[in-house]
Amino acid sequence: MTIYKICWTVNEKDESANYKHKSDHRDRTRGKSQWEVSETAERTSFTDAMTNAWVSGGWAWGVHAPFGKVEILGVDRDHETELFLSRFDEGAGEWHGYPVNYKEPQQKPPGTILLAWVDKNILGKSQMRKIVKSQPCRI
Repeated sequence: MTIYKICWTVNEKDESANYKHKSDHRDRTRGKSQWEVSETAERTSFTDAMTNAWVSGGWAWGVHAPFGKVEILGVDRDHETELFLSRFDEGAGEWHGYPVNYKEPQQKPPGTILLAWVDKNILGKSQMRKIVKSQPCRI
């Protein structure tokens, strides 16, 4: 797999990281969530997360909002449940990402990031409350 050097700027400081698409999140591997957006869109979501500092606890969190409106980016491990949030992890100097289901505690973005999305009008307050409570949330 190709490793991409992703560059962004935070607080007027240039940053970069290596990003690798993982095939098991694209090839219908059983038990793995699957991206349904292009690899380019996946990298854009990662870049947006890093540029906006949507990072907490060693993870970065993303949404797919190509036209200012959040859209489905993939499916859960059952390969049926549609997802609109992603998480990016770093390992061995490379980042990779995958769609996440906010109804699972370890896959729920922290409140600070949810509030940042509300502040940027990416999510509404009612959507944020539903995510916090692990309730069904329409996008």
